[in-house]
Amino acid sequence: MPEILVPMCADILHEGHIILLNRAKELSENITVGLHTDEFIKAYKKKVPMLTYGERYGLLRAMGLEIVKLDSWTVASFFDYVMHGSDWKPPYILSAYQGYIEVPCTEGITSSIIKERIKNA
Repeated sequence: MPEILVPMCADILHEGHIILLNRAKELSENITVGLHTDEFIKAYKKKVPMLTYGERYGLLRAMGLEIVKLDSWTVASFFDYVMHGSDWKPPYILSAYQGYIEVPCTEGITSSIIKERIKNA
């Protein structure tokens, strides 16, 4: 059974994340969420996450998911596949990775859209 890494910030968990995780579970029982650390998000996305790493970790663990701390892309080499939504351009280290799987993004729902709605509420 292949091992699949699903990297994510999961700052605001939404339907697209669940669809992505369910798609990964269709391919394998060995799913691990690579949860980006707060520092990694700050450096990579140039913004501070709304939820702390601990809060995001607790939410995903409550869903029964296995989690690995993701503060670099090197951890991907320990998995057979890396799976992510199509709304994201992977860094070279992943786009060149033979086991990269891209899943179509859920239309009209992203963490950024949700944050904007909250801001304007």
